[in-house]
Amino acid sequence: MQSLFHSLKNWLKQNPVWIAAIIWIVVFGLIRVVRHYIFKTSALDLSLFDYAIANTLEGTLLYQHFYWDQSFLALHFSPILFLIVPFYLIYNDPITLILLQVVCVGLSAVPFYYIAQWKLGDAKIALLLAVSYLLYRKLSTAVMYDFHMETMEPLFIFSAFYFLVRKKYPFYFLFFALALCVKEDVSLYMVPFGIFVFWILKEKKIGAATIAISILWFVVAKNLMTSDWLSNTKDVFYFSSSGIYGGYGNSFSAMVTAFLTQPGKVFAEVFNPLSAKTFFNMLGCLLFIPLASPSAFFPTLLPFFANFVSGSSLQKGLGLYYSSPILPFLFIALVYGLANLRRRYFADNRKALFILCCSILIINLANSSLWQLLRPSRIAVTGHHVRGHEIIKTIPPESSVSAQAVLLPHIERRKEIFVFPEKALEADFVFLDAKSNQWSPSHHDYQNSLDQLKTGKQHELLIDEDGFLFFRKKL
Repeated sequence: MQSLFHSLKNWLKQNPVWIAAIIWIVVFGLIRVVRHYIFKTSALDLSLFDYAIANTLEGTLLYQHFYWDQSFLALHFSPILFLIVPFYLIYNDPITLILLQVVCVGLSAVPFYYIAQWKLGDAKIALLLAVSYLLYRKLSTAVMYDFHMETMEPLFIFSAFYFLVRKKYPFYFLFFALALCVKEDVSLYMVPFGIFVFWILKEKKIGAATIAISILWFVVAKNLMTSDWLSNTKDVFYFSSSGIYGGYGNSFSAMVTAFLTQPGKVFAEVFNPLSAKTFFNMLGCLLFIPLASPSAFFPTLLPFFANFVSGSSLQKGLGLYYSSPILPFLFIALVYGLANLRRRYFADNRKALFILCCSILIINLANSSLWQLLRPSRIAVTGHHVRGHEIIKTIPPESSVSAQAVLLPHIERRKEIFVFPEKALEADFVFLDAKSNQWSPSHHDYQNSLDQLKTGKQHELLIDEDGFLFFRKKL
């Protein structure tokens, strides 16, 4: 036992990134669990994924009924979700998704560390960069939002790149395939990456295969998303009137045509003040060093463009999880940029490179959202939250429920459950919390539906306490 402990101690000493990753996973894991308990997660999107995966265990493949009433694969082609299903056999609860997300994001620092160590030849500098990555604000923003499969992309892309440069090609294609399985748009982002592999890394066969497989995957995924097998509509959500690219047409080809024929509109969207601010902030936290390697920075351009050109302010600001496909390419460019600067300006001055990396760490330490998340007010469990969970336990499992989005993930799964105000006048129970986030409906819709409940004759108000409103349909 003593020799095992000694071996583990030596291994951790030689691979300190694992200590950093584990500490990060524990800290963010605890924060996420507490914030879930105090109603800081939402039906959209946590319950959407929770129901899709839980229903798969019952034989309906990624089917979720309380929002789109079809397979999740018709919205996003994400077969990676099938790999999560076995974890639900261990613990069938939304907490499983929350913790899996934290673990995947935390572990993504490990392959990044080995990439930096390989390229820069310095373990201490690689560790500085890995910790800077873990503290990077956009990364913590992504991991703190409900659950989204996009947060797995850095782990898979970093791992694929590491095995590629180490010439372990079977593992490269394994993680490349896992990255493609996360979401259909990853295949588009891997095309410029394949060009980088082909042209810069001189891995011509691997690069050509990466490009060809990515294009083929996108075509197949797009066709499957609109097939009768998965979808009850022939429209891809992106291009619907309410979709994020709806302003460019009702299909992928129409969008591409709009990009080519309406350059003024595209330019205005991409160089929108919010997009420009986001771009400046993301690179500023890295001292703009990724730009020192234009070839390595090249794969970031398409995911940046895809977000900035959309009609969504969340995407333009790369809020929530939207930065996930950019981060691995951006930090690989950081490593290559540092390598270029070292070669050009301080080839024999390791101290200068070390100071530069320390500066990046200090900037991201100061800019990290961790300090806000650790404020007592952000993670305090109060009597209000305890009372809310007590009320939830009184809801009969066979009854229909319309609940506020932040309460829905805590209610036992059922066939008839809706995000308030949907079906509010028909549901057996309606549960609201005036002290929590009222998203997704607008305040007007929320208040209007609440007034109908209070003045109508279908429901009786059982509980009006500390902001909680609990209605039951009259018998």
